[in-house]
Amino acid sequence: MVVFSDATPSVIESKMNDISTAFLQINYTVGKQSFNCSFSAGLASSTHHEKLSELISKVDTALYKAKDEGRSKVCVHD
Repeated sequence: MVVFSDATPSVIESKMNDISTAFLQINYTVGKQSFNCSFSAGLASSTHHEKLSELISKVDTALYKAKDEGRSKVCVHD
């Protein structure tokens, strides 16, 4: 879980896309095998004091949407 404070969802989405792109560029080697890794992310914002469990549920929904859309996706919960 990554928490940003005082940032808009569009700024956070942009930063997570930048992180995802940079992460994909890292080359890993195990023995003679080289590979890259990717990740998808779900984002949600809270401007009021909702329960943490509700916020996590929104993030989880966005994450599964990102995974359904393919590799290295970032989705924001509406």
